[in-house]
This record gives sequence, C-alpha cells and structure tokens, in this order.
Amino acid sequence: MNKALLILVDGCRPDILAAAPASYINSLSQQGAWTYNARTVTPSITLPVHFSIFTSMTPGNHGVETNSSGAPVSDAAVGFFQWAKFHGRSTAMYYNWEFLRQLSPPGYLDTAIYLNTAMDPDGDMRISRAARHDMIENRPDFAFVYFGVLDEAGHAHGFESDAYIAAMQKADQAVEYLVEGLISAGIRDQYTILFQSDHGGIGHDHSTPVQEVMTIPWFIVGNGIQKTEIQKTGVSVIDTAPTLARCMGLPRHHLWQGKMIQEAFIPGTDP
Repeated sequence: MNKALLILVDGCRPDILAAAPASYINSLSQQGAWTYNARTVTPSITLPVHFSIFTSMTPGNHGVETNSSGAPVSDAAVGFFQWAKFHGRSTAMYYNWEFLRQLSPPGYLDTAIYLNTAMDPDGDMRISRAARHDMIENRPDFAFVYFGVLDEAGHAHGFESDAYIAAMQKADQAVEYLVEGLISAGIRDQYTILFQSDHGGIGHDHSTPVQEVMTIPWFIVGNGIQKTEIQKTGVSVIDTAPTLARCMGLPRHHLWQGKMIQEAFIPGTDP
C-alpha cells in the first residue's frame, strides 16, 4: 500500500530558498520532479490556501477566505483527510499553528499532534521530532507535517531579512531530521514525499498578489517519480490533492478542481 507525506513550510519564497543555505531541501528537490514556479491562490492567506491545498478548490468555492476559527467551509468541499479515510487509509497531522485543526472534520484523523511553537525559533524542530517519532511508531498512510516558524519570522522581521534566512535554515534542518529519521527506520521508500509552501511574502506581509507572494516551491520525490524540472505543466496549490491521490492509488474526487501533475510521473508506472 502506497503512502504519502506532505511537508509544508509556511511562507517559503522559492527565490530565497534557491539562494539560501537550505541545502537539504534543495537537494531533496533534485531527487524528484520539481518547480520553483508553482502558484498559490488569492487570498494568499495561510488558512484559505491550506483549504485550497486539501480540498483542491479555490477559496471562492471552498468558502474559507480569512484566518479564523469556525471557518465557513462549503458542504461541497471534500478534504484530503476525509478522502483518504473514506478509502480506509490512516491519517496523521503534526503542526504548530492551531487554526489548521479545521482542515479535518472530527473523525478523520487518527493522529493529531499540535505544539504551540510557531513563535519559538526552534519550534519547527520540535514538530519534526514529534512527527518523526510518531511516523516511525505508527506509520500512517498519509501524514501532513506543517512548519510555521518561517512565516512568523517574515512577518516580524521581513521576508528578505537575515532573521528570515536564519529561520529558513532551521526549517531545512527540521525537514532533514524528519526525512533522515524515516531513512534510518527503513521506511522512507514507503512514502512519496510532496514538499511545498502556501505562499511567499514581501516586506512584512503576503496579502498583495505580486510575484514574491504568489510563487511557491513545489516538488515530489518517491518511487515512480521522474527526476526532472516540471516545465510543461503549470502547477497550482489546488493540484496537490489530486497528485497525492495518484501517489496513494486513490481515485480523484469528482468535485476537485485541480489536476494531477502527470509530468511528474514516470510514464507507464502504476501507483
């Protein structure tokens, strides 16, 4: 049974990622299909974008357009946690921004670990430790790991500041700790890894639809994935759920608006 791991670093600008000493994330991207020119949605705000990632719908269709508790999710929106669970797969989420708990209605998460660490410079590593331990012990079929420190650094110090770049290095270390832990446990090959961000940032914000905000890194690594830059296909955050479904051998939900990124897969391979 094929498994998938979605890793998201909030507020990660691809131009700075490519130039920064984030050697592990950049090297990981080269092991699979990658683009540093994927696009987010408007409004480019964390909770609406995450709902677009998980429901494969634009904010105007899934209904979440602000960062708030009690998000008004459309009845037509089916998130990836729900879809995976409906097909009998186990699910897990590890995160340090509490509003993300709304991504899954009650009953669809087997494991949910929240640590209030997004304001802690070492907060992403704490999430990485928790995720690594639980994934090795329980081996969920689908796992989502969210790192939020970088976005907080961008808001506080600027999305091109030294503090932002330092936070990116720490996010890189957190990703490395997680993935290398799966390798050490001998379970890395069970997982297709999809890495992305939700939005970039400029100045101290990410609400303006400019290039520095709307462009994100997106790459996928694993069995059956080509080692190539994705050039022919424009990649959007709403393409994540259909692509993850393909990796896990799940059907595409008929209401999802995104596409599966076929260019990422080796021709003729089955999930």
